[in-house]
Amino acid sequence: MFTKSTMIRLFMIIFIACMAILFTSNKAEAKVEGTNYMYTKKEVKELSAIIYCEAGDQGYAGMLAVGIVIMNRKNSIAYPNTIKEVIFQKGQFTPTRNGMYKREIKMYKKGAYKKADRKLAKQAAIAALSGERNIKYRGRKIKMNKYLFFSRKLNNAKLRIGEHDFKVRY
Repeated sequence: MFTKSTMIRLFMIIFIACMAILFTSNKAEAKVEGTNYMYTKKEVKELSAIIYCEAGDQGYAGMLAVGIVIMNRKNSIAYPNTIKEVIFQKGQFTPTRNGMYKREIKMYKKGAYKKADRKLAKQAAIAALSGERNIKYRGRKIKMNKYLFFSRKLNNAKLRIGEHDFKVRY
């Protein structure tokens, strides 16, 4: 049996080791409404690229809505738990099949996401990664924390933003 002081020392060693791992990882930190969210540079790149592929012509609200849907899937037990696995899930995102996503990843690496529409896609990606689940569209705030699907045309869609329909269940 361990003594109380031995248990406290052991706990402190484990705590310090965990903190060292956390602070040396390749994570960026963002604050949204008092909560810490962590994401990697790779996740920003992946989400920015797929947002631009899917909604680069939709304006910021449409881009953020797409990012939120992808993050909702990532955080759902019904879908894979990484952005890359979500966007490469069979039959889900056309740009991963037609080469558009791969081209956008190259554009990101060349610095194209520092200007114009691509910069908006990156801002939307960071907001979605940071935990944003609401959008402002046509003067109203829309909660999107349960939306899991979007497409140019969805039957029984509950929401339309730009040219995309959104809904909770398929």
